[in-house]
Amino acid sequence: MKTLNRIIVMLVVISFMVSPFSAFADDNADTGTGDTTNALKNKGFYRGSEFMYKVSVYVGLSDLADKNSNLGTGWRMIGTKPVYVKPSSFSIPSGVFYGLSSKVDYVKGSPLIANNNPSIITDNPAPIPITNGGNINSVKSYFGDTGTLNMLINKYSSQNGISKADLVSNIEFTVNGETKQYPADEILPIKVDGKYQNKVPWLIVYEPVIISYLKDRTTILAFTATEYALAQKLGYFNFRSGSDGQYI
Repeated sequence: MKTLNRIIVMLVVISFMVSPFSAFADDNADTGTGDTTNALKNKGFYRGSEFMYKVSVYVGLSDLADKNSNLGTGWRMIGTKPVYVKPSSFSIPSGVFYGLSSKVDYVKGSPLIANNNPSIITDNPAPIPITNGGNINSVKSYFGDTGTLNMLINKYSSQNGISKADLVSNIEFTVNGETKQYPADEILPIKVDGKYQNKVPWLIVYEPVIISYLKDRTTILAFTATEYALAQKLGYFNFRSGSDGQYI
């Protein structure tokens, strides 16, 4: 039980769309002019050097909270909406469209709504596998690091203008069968004498974000795979081939 209480749980939420159509990518990080007008005329594109992650953080409401259980009942999301984590290797252009919710909420039926004021953290996340040449083990290592978790908790506290302790105050937790409000230092992943003191698990839900530049050379999307799928299904964009297709 003591071992379980100190474990920080990580949930990998990565979904990539597998499809028979081609993806056009332009990566001029090392060479080239960056001009894609001729090479990708009438096509949308993304750059292999540009990526982010949409991240949500949950705290278990019990010392027995299971990462495979319902996130709506056994867990509490910290903050009001996801944050983004990006590398420092590129700057995000203005006018980008972001989705407001996480995959967890979309599964529950949340609509695809634009987020005009996203919270973005610049750090050193591992590149996304497949689309950005990353390695899944490196991604797991980054999001499984308690330093990353604490960085995210700090961001959520500043996002809401409250302390880290306030993030978990007024919440009842069940530990060793006793349900009550516990001191924040028994809930937050704080290390004392080399050991983490949190009596309940924490969970990170992260989704890869691909930044795509549509063929109108005006619209830029920073969407997760779920959001690209929703936008396609709802008819907002056609990322496939054809006269109205983006060829992404």
